[in-house]
Amino acid sequence: MLSLKRTVPLLIVMPLLLAVGMTGLLAFFNGRRTVNNLTATLTHKVALHVQDNLQASLEEARMVNRINADALPRDSFAIETSTDLEKQIWSQIEAFPTLASIYVGNAQSELVSATRSQSGEIATIGIAGPITDNQFQTFTTDAQGDRQELVSATPDYDPRQRPWYQDAIAAGSPVWGSIYVWLAPYPNLALPAVQPATSELLAVVGADISLLAVGDFLSSLQVGRSGQVFIIERDGLLIATSTTETPYSGQFERIDASESSNPLTRATARAVLREYGNFAAVEQEERFNFRHRLRNHVVQVYPFRDGRGLDWLIVVAIPQSDFTGTVNMQARTTLLLGAIAVGIATALGLLAARRTLQPLVRLNTAAVALKAQQFEPQAIADLTERQDEVGEFARVFQAMAATIGRRTQSLDEQLRALNLEVSRAQWRDRNAELIRLKPHQKQIATIRQINRLQIDLKTLLERSVFFCNFTPREMARLIAKGYQRNYSPDDVICREDEPGDEFYIILTGRVEILVEKLGKHLNTFDAGAAFGELSLLLGIPRTATAIARNYTTLFILARNDLSEILQQHPQLRDRLAQQLYIHQAELEERREILNRYNLLDEDFQHRLLFWIQRRLETLFGGT
Repeated sequence: MLSLKRTVPLLIVMPLLLAVGMTGLLAFFNGRRTVNNLTATLTHKVALHVQDNLQASLEEARMVNRINADALPRDSFAIETSTDLEKQIWSQIEAFPTLASIYVGNAQSELVSATRSQSGEIATIGIAGPITDNQFQTFTTDAQGDRQELVSATPDYDPRQRPWYQDAIAAGSPVWGSIYVWLAPYPNLALPAVQPATSELLAVVGADISLLAVGDFLSSLQVGRSGQVFIIERDGLLIATSTTETPYSGQFERIDASESSNPLTRATARAVLREYGNFAAVEQEERFNFRHRLRNHVVQVYPFRDGRGLDWLIVVAIPQSDFTGTVNMQARTTLLLGAIAVGIATALGLLAARRTLQPLVRLNTAAVALKAQQFEPQAIADLTERQDEVGEFARVFQAMAATIGRRTQSLDEQLRALNLEVSRAQWRDRNAELIRLKPHQKQIATIRQINRLQIDLKTLLERSVFFCNFTPREMARLIAKGYQRNYSPDDVICREDEPGDEFYIILTGRVEILVEKLGKHLNTFDAGAAFGELSLLLGIPRTATAIARNYTTLFILARNDLSEILQQHPQLRDRLAQQLYIHQAELEERREILNRYNLLDEDFQHRLLFWIQRRLETLFGGT
């Protein structure tokens, strides 16, 4: 129940609090909407910027190829007369930073090439053919592009056997070669653009685009504070990325984006796969959100096609937190100012309540004291002297208090007498109730024991060597599939030669294990023990009979339920197989019954683990 001294301040504070809260929420949601629009615009612009840069780089390679094809003589082409061609491609490699190598080869196994150095300094010239005894010789150059010192010589080099040469000849027109890891003279990822130059000479011109240079361009983009952009092929292989990661591994093998060492790249690629099933399914510009490391990220996926065979995806990922800092700061400022305003309003409300409601508060305190039989007339003596409505109410209250005091004293005496009679009657009824409930005390103790063992079912299952390696989650599923059953003394739980379809844990009671055919007692199990695992796991009949010797409650796991768990978690079947293999002694004890049902074969003798795995797959289903 609210008092007036709290109600009045609330009536002052609540409207202001609601106004401040609504203003803060509107500012927050408007900021969020602005951030969503900003991230969408930024990711779109970044994707278009990357597309434009790729188009320019691809066009440079095609343009260089056209120039070099037109410059080749129509009647002959020989390395010894290729000085002008050397200087031409040398100047081209200097002019186009995205090109890693420019080269020309012909059907006479001759080649001339210019290759950019890793540091971007003066390029090297490479030649091959009969004049070099079919060696691919690489030379340094001076500032004018003339050959200087021999750097390397690779024997038995024939450009006609290279994939770029064969692709161009087979296509008969400009074509893109397959992306490959270029190892010499330094590691790089290259995209070859090749085209046949003259049909008579079967000459081929080519230019390799440095995809690491494309990655350098991506890293120069401002994608928020911590966003990324990367390019992949439709099979998921990385082409270029704005991170420091190279798109190939230390073994110079290309990297799948979903297996990237960069956490955000890897998470983004996997999010795209979850969203669309596979990378090939993205046919148009797509945008979606996902969470990574407790932060929301906006992802823009942009298909890139050049009309000549390239089909890539440009992926931009930006954490929304890169842009929400200002929004959060504004929200905090609004909340802080609102809290200050609410604090001031609360102080004013309390002051007003204290000054205007003080007499009513004192009368209320007097009423509470009267109810507790602790009222002192002097507590409101000053109020009774007032000549207004408050004074009149105080005088009436004081007279009423005196009357109630007299009546209360009389009622207390009557109440004490009644309480004495009630206590005597309750004592008689309580003894009768205890006598009536005594036969049920044993049942109550049993229920309590069952509840205690239910809580500890996980520990009981872990005692079994076959289930001890289950994870907590797997163990919980195992327990959830089981059920309980009660048995009276001398009830048969299972008989020998019956199918072993269930596994048991004794929750309460005692169970005797015996061989009825021989009249032989084998063992007696108490609460907490388990039996029946091997018959369940191997699918063989029971080798003994189990009988309850007093009131017994069992936890039971059936084969169908275990089979459902193993089909959902195939790795559990391998663990069970390992445990069966480790405990070969138990299998040897069942050798006779396994042989009786024609379950033994050569695998049991020589490949026991394989036999176990095959048996479990037969019983519980394979994957």
